[in-house]
Formats: sequence, C-alpha cells, structure tokens
Amino acid sequence: MHPTKPQSCFSELLQPFSIKSEIINSLFSGLVSRNHQILTELIKECKVNPSKMSNQILQTAQVVVPSIDGKK
Repeated sequence: MHPTKPQSCFSELLQPFSIKSEIINSLFSGLVSRNHQILTELIKECKVNPSKMSNQILQTAQVVVPSIDGKK
C-alpha cells in the first residue's frame, strides 16, 4: 500500500462534514503520533515483563514500527 493511502482515505471520509483539509491533516498526524507513542510504550512494557505473549507482541510491533529499535 502506498504510504499516503491511509491519509487519503481518512480525508475522503471526513470531507462530507465540511472539515477543512488542514484540520483533517492535523487530526491524521495526531492519530499517527499517538498510535506510535502507545506502541512504543507497549514495546517498553513487553521488554520489562517478558513472557511468551509479550515476545509475540514485540515481534509484531517491531515489524509494524521498525524504527522503534533503530531498525529501518
């Protein structure tokens, strides 16, 4: 999927509500930022409390956001 596709879809879904594109873009950026923050915290907790499940969460999260551990 193209990296801008989710933002385009988000924008298209909110356009019928007459929301300015600057606000839509700001909302989308805020959601992405918050989700990244939550995922980062989840990874930290999984590292502190290792278990089979936390290892699976770590593997999945690091694929989704590889930059968290400095991988790109």
